[in-house]
Amino acid sequence: MDQLALLFAAGRDVLPRPPVDLALVPHDLWNTEAHNIMLWKGRIIGKDDLRKVLAALKKIREQWQQGAFELDPALEDVHMNIEARVSREVGPAVGGKIHTGRSRNDQVACDMRMYLREQLLEYQDSVIGLVEVLLKAAGKHLKAVMPGQTHRRRATVTTVGHWLAAHAQALVRDLERIQFAYRLVNRCPLGAAAGYGTSWPLNRPLVAALLGFDAVEENTLDCVSNRWEFEAETAMVFAFIAHHCAALAQDLIGYSSESVRWVQLPDCFTTGSSIMPQKRNPDFAEIILGKAAVAQGALQTLLGIGRGLPAGYNRETQIGKQTVIDLIEDLRLVPVVLSRVMAGVTFDKERLLKAAEAEFLNAVDFADALVQSHGLTFREAYGVVARTIGRSRDKGYITLEALNAELKERKEPAALGKEEYERLCSPEHNLERRKHTGGPAPSAVRANLRSLKSLLGEHRQWLAARRDRLKTAWEQIEQIREQL
Repeated sequence: MDQLALLFAAGRDVLPRPPVDLALVPHDLWNTEAHNIMLWKGRIIGKDDLRKVLAALKKIREQWQQGAFELDPALEDVHMNIEARVSREVGPAVGGKIHTGRSRNDQVACDMRMYLREQLLEYQDSVIGLVEVLLKAAGKHLKAVMPGQTHRRRATVTTVGHWLAAHAQALVRDLERIQFAYRLVNRCPLGAAAGYGTSWPLNRPLVAALLGFDAVEENTLDCVSNRWEFEAETAMVFAFIAHHCAALAQDLIGYSSESVRWVQLPDCFTTGSSIMPQKRNPDFAEIILGKAAVAQGALQTLLGIGRGLPAGYNRETQIGKQTVIDLIEDLRLVPVVLSRVMAGVTFDKERLLKAAEAEFLNAVDFADALVQSHGLTFREAYGVVARTIGRSRDKGYITLEALNAELKERKEPAALGKEEYERLCSPEHNLERRKHTGGPAPSAVRANLRSLKSLLGEHRQWLAARRDRLKTAWEQIEQIREQL
């Protein structure tokens, strides 16, 4: 079994989960570095004090990167832990200054926005990877006929390429959601203090620039009151992605079942039974369905926390922090696992074709042909084909004799010819006619794939630009540290 699949399926059954504030350590360090540089530039603290503070913060970051930084529960949160550690390194006379002009209210709001934007970028990277796999697979199966379904029943013909492109298109739309959420999240609340500003002459735009934010979130009261909002915004994006991944997972469960066997899942991503040696279970897909439910619940929790809160900081928003951090950890591997699975999926094209030729899946094509070639209205043609199916039920397919008998009873002047009948019995022919924009004809799917690949290129560029922006902001901090 693939180790990623094993890790994904077992999850918290065997793995511990660290304190949520541990995820905020690098962001709180960066937050504190930028704030204190601003205090120095505003002549609120001295250069020597800043040098000591930045050196201490760098040391703490190195400890965190090595897994050697632990949170002391007696100090309540990440902010007080870092302040205490700085004071231990440089003395309380200097360490006691780093919180000047800040409240933990604006500090954690800033940390959370920094954390959320990082997670949005990481998840966009993972989703892009999944879309790439889907588009590549779709391009290989443009002509692989399969049944399309409505109401969980086989309905008409489509192709594997069209089905894969549909899932890819939904995820590309999610990439747009990520960008929209990022724009809302990436505004700096630091400087709001406890919600009502401060008497210190803070340069909020400078801090925003040093932290890689696009702008300052101006009104200080809103900065603190809306603690739940950006957690909910991010959770909504993650929930959409989880639901789209769950839709693909559900298709894989159905298409790989013993009674269908259109899809063969990679053995290394399926699991056995503890008692039945023959079983190969799609655990990864079922786990994704469960995680989508968790995402929906987390979003509801966050919206509930924010409902009707009075202006100002309210401590129930603290629950939003752990809710969204836990959610992100729960969903982190979903697109990664699906990417690996879809790269190894195989399709039984012969079974798919046989399924597409059965169960009257060409009924709508016969109806359309009677309209286009024989002058019936669609409703008349619909009735003719429905009754023809009744006459042909024992055969399992529309027969020419039954169709022409029905036309004759209606006193239609022209019978359907054998050549036209044989064309309408061909799934490939019927697909080829559906070549309008977005249709399942190979040429239409190919055009759809080109469009999606173009959009994917734009999303890659956006991701690279955002990461470069954050890297440049961080490099400013490093340059100042080196120049002191």
